[in-house]
Amino acid sequence: MCMVLAILLGRPEGMTIHTEMGMACGVRGSDVGRSRRLGGMYLQRRDHRRLSRSFAGLEEYFSTVFKRILIVCIGNICRSPTAEYLLRQHLVPRDIQLGSAGLGALVGSRMDAAALHLLAEHGIDGTAHRARQLTPAMLREADLVLGMEKGHVDAMTRLAPETSGKIFLLDKWLLGRDIPDPYRQQREAFDHVYGMIRQGVDSWLRYL
Repeated sequence: MCMVLAILLGRPEGMTIHTEMGMACGVRGSDVGRSRRLGGMYLQRRDHRRLSRSFAGLEEYFSTVFKRILIVCIGNICRSPTAEYLLRQHLVPRDIQLGSAGLGALVGSRMDAAALHLLAEHGIDGTAHRARQLTPAMLREADLVLGMEKGHVDAMTRLAPETSGKIFLLDKWLLGRDIPDPYRQQREAFDHVYGMIRQGVDSWLRYL
């Protein structure tokens, strides 16, 4: 943790960061009283300001490197295409390639009728979608991969271990929840899942 903060702050040596147990990462425990707490760490006020600036810089950096985004579920007919088209709505003027795929895709299928109808109710046309099977090459080519469930993230990591650092939950910035599969369920289930997907998409926009 100290190393990560050191990189963000640009201070690889002599950092004024301390753990709650008084174990220092470069300075005396007596400095803790003059520090500001962040999570389980203590940061000198000047370091806290520098860290804030660093995170702002990271957001700008991420917005330039995520040029190919892939969204993944199982069948690629409900959740992942819904997230894909919701993101498209926000990122139309941007030079970002968006796509979706499934771990067990119903290859060539259109979106589920209920999911398609929900998009249409919000002014989004998803009729062009056709389900695709996820491949290791897709994961390697993407800059960012978003899965609907923790099990999806694990499965993708096994499929292409070298890509694990760019695979995340769609709900990562919220509660880290799994977004359940509404396939073959009632309209209420699709409404609930649509709301979760929309919130997840909105939470990622600041980084894209």
